[in-house]
Amino acid sequence: MKRTLIPMIRVQHVDSSQGPLLKKYRLASVTISTAATVHEIPALDEEEAEELRYFRHRHFCRVSKMFVGKILRIPR
Repeated sequence: MKRTLIPMIRVQHVDSSQGPLLKKYRLASVTISTAATVHEIPALDEEEAEELRYFRHRHFCRVSKMFVGKILRIPR
């Protein structure tokens, strides 16, 4: 087993995919793209794969809102 730690700042794109066999067993593979390479996590539970896929999006949106709030000095 190989373990790789990818810093969130390096992640450019996260995608999930399912072929017919994975779909039958309610599994999905997640690919994490960085500038250098693509990493794949195969055969995750469907729900876990979707959660991982959307984690990056939620994290980015939260950071963006904080950044925009500081730049525009929006009162909270």
